[in-house]
Amino acid sequence: MKQFDKGWWNCFNSFANNTINDNDSICIEVLRGAGITKDEVEEVLRNGELYGNALNIVNEYIKLN
Repeated sequence: MKQFDKGWWNCFNSFANNTINDNDSICIEVLRGAGITKDEVEEVLRNGELYGNALNIVNEYIKLN
């Protein structure tokens, strides 16, 4: 994974874990807007870089796409 991508996911992780659960749809829209693919999400999940609510959100994102 490129250094930029690691930074992006680190930022997303922080953002998603500091939002109230009612705002999960905003996080889903951030992923959509960034053009995140299922393959990218699966790579991040394999690397274990996400935790907490961010992990829940990307799992939901995969189901929606």
